[in-house]
This record gives sequence, C-alpha cells and structure tokens, in this order.
Amino acid sequence: MEGLELELRALIQQACDLDDAKMATLTDDDPLVGPESPLGLDSLDALEIVTAVQRQYAVRIDNQNTSIRVLQSIRILADFIRQEKASAPPERAGAGDGFPKETLAGDEADSGAST
Repeated sequence: MEGLELELRALIQQACDLDDAKMATLTDDDPLVGPESPLGLDSLDALEIVTAVQRQYAVRIDNQNTSIRVLQSIRILADFIRQEKASAPPERAGAGDGFPKETLAGDEADSGAST
C-alpha cells in the first residue's frame, strides 16, 4: 500500500467516524460507497469524503459523475488525486484552501483603514 492510499484511509476513517475494525476489512480496490462496500457508507458519507479530500488535497471533485467515478475505491481516488496534482497549475499544486493568508489579512486591514 502506498503513502497516499494510507493517508486516504485515515482521512475517510476520520470523515466518516469509522472504527479500526471496519477499516481493516477494506482493501484498496473495494467500493467505498454503496451496498457492495464493506464500510456500509451512503451518499451523505460520500459527501463527507469529497469535502475532506477537496480540503486536504486542494483538488476539485466538481460534479456527481466525477464523485461516483472517483469514489469507486481508494485506489481510484488516489489515482485521481495524483492526476489532478500533476496537471494543476503551481498555485493549486499544494494542499490548502487556495487563499494566501497574507492576502486575506491585508484585505481586512485595508477595509478597516478606509472607514
């Protein structure tokens, strides 16, 4: 198992509040969501995973079809993140929310100075 897959396991476990025993049953190729999933996750869990992945890895999972495709398994999700990171512009290549903190702080200071 590779590093990203291990990170995704931990992220999914935390986002969906799963115990270690349940996570131990999941392979990298098992479905993450739906009746075939050993985790028993539903569409609300899928939304939690998508939100957590977007925040952690600064990638966009922008529609339902993409969500369904990338949540087929941990391996497919990891491959999607790798592909998105490889094709992302340099400012999106790092994790985070995409907003430079110094810009936000500067904007607040500017708005206070004009009153």
